Amino acid sequence: MKNLIKATIVFLLFIYPSLFYGQSFSGELCYKAEFEVLPSLQKSGITREVLIEQLRSNGLWFDEYCVTYGDNGAFRLTYKSNPLLYMIYLPDSNKNFTCFDTARTCYTVDASLDKEFALGGQRPTIQIDTLYKIGKKICSAVKVIWSTGHFEYVFEPGYLPVNASLFENYHLDGWGQYLNVAGYLPIQITKETTGMMRVTYTLVSVTEKHAAHHLFELPPYQIDYPQR
Repeated sequence: MKNLIKATIVFLLFIYPSLFYGQSFSGELCYKAEFEVLPSLQKSGITREVLIEQLRSNGLWFDEYCVTYGDNGAFRLTYKSNPLLYMIYLPDSNKNFTCFDTARTCYTVDASLDKEFALGGQRPTIQIDTLYKIGKKICSAVKVIWSTGHFEYVFEPGYLPVNASLFENYHLDGWGQYLNVAGYLPIQITKETTGMMRVTYTLVSVTEKHAAHHLFELPPYQIDYPQR
């Protein structure tokens, strides 16, 4: 009976995207960030406190961030502790624009690139856990694994549906692969770099609303495109 239930859940997970392609969350999700330095890196003298101080000194420290999703697949990521740093994803170009107000510059990253595949020709593997627990809540998890680390996305079936087709060409961090399996935005994200550090982002607030178009407009800054 357990095998039958698990097989049924896995089957439903794979058809969820097609069921919810007509729906997509619009609004703001905020996540709290927890940083953890793994023991192998601590041995080299880098503690959590040292890491945080380095991030602070470079203007990159944050302990909470919010993502605002638009209707057409665009999204904007802002950092509560660092309002001068933000990222805008524009689906028409399939690029992330990370903008620094202090430098009046936006740096671009092509979201179609899987960095590890580009370097070593290896696609990530996908693992699915349909009985993932957060406290007493039974959720589902999708882990996208590379040789250098992994992203684990935890979602609650039926909560925060998203049109996965909007992100089918977004390969950074396995985001498109995850959404194609799950069809829901995550309530928890864990990023682990093998032997170095682990960061866990936990959903703390949800605000459903229409996202104003100006949130996805690039500032009149210099755009820095990486050289090929």
